[in-house]
Amino acid sequence: WHPARDIIADYAQTIALISKSYARLANEIWLLQMTDIGEVAEKRSAHSVSSSTMPQKQNPRRSHKLIHQGRVLSAGSSAILEDVVNSFERDNTGNMNSYVEDFSIEAGKMFKLAIGITTPSNLEVRPDVMLENIKRTHGLVMTQRFVFALAPSIGKVTANNLMHDIALDVYHNGVSLKKALLSNKTTAKYLTSKKIDELLDPKTYIGLASEEVDRVISYVKELRKTDINYK
Repeated sequence: WHPARDIIADYAQTIALISKSYARLANEIWLLQMTDIGEVAEKRSAHSVSSSTMPQKQNPRRSHKLIHQGRVLSAGSSAILEDVVNSFERDNTGNMNSYVEDFSIEAGKMFKLAIGITTPSNLEVRPDVMLENIKRTHGLVMTQRFVFALAPSIGKVTANNLMHDIALDVYHNGVSLKKALLSNKTTAKYLTSKKIDELLDPKTYIGLASEEVDRVISYVKELRKTDINYK
């Protein structure tokens, strides 16, 4: 502590990075609760009040607080980092110990708040709204899938350029992607109406997302076993 305080700064920077990761997650959840998106919602007490003038509002509290704490801990870590520069192996005259203690307490509060932010008891997930939002693109969100489907027949570059032109037609004229594909001579040659419907289903286009999530969870569980406080 006296001759070199880089280990304390490393601790603070690690906490700051963790807090930013939680804040990023919280920010995503906060944005997804916006009226125009509405894909998730933080569960609130039946007696909670978000606004005295607009009772229909459901202001997200947990996610918003996590975002704020991410800012606070990031700023706090900077002050601890600055204390690495000290003269003649100074003692705790500047009372940095107390600052590190307060910083750690705030970190503990954030981590406690972050626990369970995505659990069913705290967060309502609305897959039906997600699907409706996807449908608002008239199929454009699946454009890349059609590039991959056409690539074996006409080449990836040609397929990419073709789908780019078709996507612009859909975007500017408001037609559905299916209609645009069926009216195009090239795509109609290789894609039937049934095949287009299959490719437009977003539920069948999640790649390895589920497997990746399972691998991350498995990795974290094994890593937690090395924690001295693991139960």
